[in-house]
Amino acid sequence: MLVAHGPMPKLLRILLTGFSFFVFSSFGAFVAYVVLPLAVRGIRDPLERRKAAQRALHRATGVYIGFMRRVGLFRLYTPKELPPILAEARPAVIISNHPALLDILWLVHTIPQATFLAKADWFRNPLIAPILRLGGHVPAPGARPGTEGAAESRAVLDAMVETLESGLNLVIFPEGTRSPPGGLRPFHRGAFEAAMRAKVPLVCMEIRVDPPILLKGQPWYVVPDVTPTVSISVREIIEPEDFPATTRRLRRLVRQRYVESLGVRDVSGMAQPATEPATLAASP
Repeated sequence: MLVAHGPMPKLLRILLTGFSFFVFSSFGAFVAYVVLPLAVRGIRDPLERRKAAQRALHRATGVYIGFMRRVGLFRLYTPKELPPILAEARPAVIISNHPALLDILWLVHTIPQATFLAKADWFRNPLIAPILRLGGHVPAPGARPGTEGAAESRAVLDAMVETLESGLNLVIFPEGTRSPPGGLRPFHRGAFEAAMRAKVPLVCMEIRVDPPILLKGQPWYVVPDVTPTVSISVREIIEPEDFPATTRRLRRLVRQRYVESLGVRDVSGMAQPATEPATLAASP
């Protein structure tokens, strides 16, 4: 253990945070160009290659998250036992609130095998793109040159449904970007429409970070005085037979439950991006 989880000087916390981003870049390149290609080597079936790459990313993410925890950047609490639908990587739409930059890495570490809807920019990033392509993650609107507007959104939704019907799960942040401090943005319909079309369960996960870190628009060097505690939980699983009649009703019901559970304000009037990708970032 490099640094204890007790109080540390703020300057040291800033330096370790910066160093962790450097480690992310170098370790990420190793994962993208060495670990994942080796993990899928010799596997001919496209679906099995996809699964193997996702499992390898889960293990590699555990190494990186373990490093961040050991140097005292955060404490992480995940479910002691995952429900079978997650532990066995059954088809499901998995949604979560999105309070911090590292949310997707915490979820990838928690879920043994996960497909996620990824930001268009990441598919043009030489460090991240190989990870996304080998894992068969779904590009959000903007990742496919030559397509735009409603036609592209329909194509993305079709790809999401195809992923679910192939037997994989799909992780989506329905807010489309990080949550505002103490609030929850409106939910986009994509996650809910995909679950209804594919007739798969909707798994509602919850991420709590106290005190908050890496908020949207917050510089990485703005760090708290104490070690943040990150808690990840499965709040509820909604089976297809329990879905309301329409996507809109399902979306409103689920969002209201998040607002009540998290005890946050309802930020319904904020301008929203057109997509709901899982942003890649950096989980015992």
